[in-house]
Amino acid sequence: MTVADQFQAALLRARDRPELAGPGGEGARVAWAAAEVLQADGAGVGLSVDQMLRLPWGASDEVAAVAEQLQFTAGQGPCLDAFAGGEAVMASRLIISRFWPGFAEPFLLRTPFRSVFAIPIDGIGVLDVYFCQEQGALAVDVGAATEVARQVWQAVTDNDALMVIDPRSGTPAAVGGRRAQVPVAVGILVAALHVTAPDALAILRGHAFAGDRSVDDVAADIVDGTLGPHLWE
Repeated sequence: MTVADQFQAALLRARDRPELAGPGGEGARVAWAAAEVLQADGAGVGLSVDQMLRLPWGASDEVAAVAEQLQFTAGQGPCLDAFAGGEAVMASRLIISRFWPGFAEPFLLRTPFRSVFAIPIDGIGVLDVYFCQEQGALAVDVGAATEVARQVWQAVTDNDALMVIDPRSGTPAAVGGRRAQVPVAVGILVAALHVTAPDALAILRGHAFAGDRSVDDVAADIVDGTLGPHLWE
């Protein structure tokens, strides 16, 4: 059975799992199938149009979703480097701690994962694959992972309900859940504080770090007015 066949078979099994059921769960099912084929402990699919914003399309389970959120909040990690460099990144626990210390501490504390394999999805995002073993990511068959990433790309582009790119806004549409509030909050900060978008995102991350919260939560507070202007800077 080819890797593509394995992925399609795993995707069919995913559709029978109650926790992955529902019309909005295709991203989670795709992530679960990717983890199954690559014999990983978790996986997540994030979509990006630039290096600043990543929107989660789906995670194999809640722990994998937390791992993605921690990486975006820290603003550093293997998936961000994989997208920026256009190449797969294999990261053991030692590598994670050495190269992304801001991500490593919460990641190693709040999840059981100890290594990450991140591979770009043809310019539209990254597939993150998580392992509980410290060297697990280093044993991934890159050829198999490349084919899985291609299957993920196909699943994303075939899903008409989740358009990858909204050409009018330049941002992924109908994906991301609470993450979709982040560009809105960034826009509010840019207009109110006369800062650049990267600086506005840095302000969000600073508030998130100071309050031990996620960027998603801080952004939601700004959008709904809970976090007022006097607390922004």
